[in-house]
Amino acid sequence: MRMNWYIYSLISAIFLALMFLLMKFLMNKGVNSTSVAFYQFVFSIVFLGIILAYTAPQSFKLNSFSFGILIFIGLLNAVANFFLFKSISLVDNSGYAIAVANLNIIFILIASFLFFGVKFDFIKLIGTLLVVSGVILLGLK
Repeated sequence: MRMNWYIYSLISAIFLALMFLLMKFLMNKGVNSTSVAFYQFVFSIVFLGIILAYTAPQSFKLNSFSFGILIFIGLLNAVANFFLFKSISLVDNSGYAIAVANLNIIFILIASFLFFGVKFDFIKLIGTLLVVSGVILLGLK
């Protein structure tokens, strides 16, 4: 049986939640957020390489344009995670920082509509508004 995108996303959510909880645990034990970020990415590269070697053997050849875009993606990832890890280290419940960071859904939905022609219907609009409302409520004291 082949899993659909939603099942893969749920599995990812579980693993990401566990990852962020363990990161917060380490930070609460005195490990600084920069060290957590650095080692998390080092070990991620190793494990991702192993997983890809066994599950998706393929060519990693890229043209120069794609390589340049991937370098930029790496920079975006480093900056985003640097600030995310800093926010996790400063908040009592790391879920709050993750929820705010996940406002990226708004930018992704709008950009997907404008640049890729993805349909944006009423249900998706309501879902997006609920996400934004939830994050605003989290920010209230």
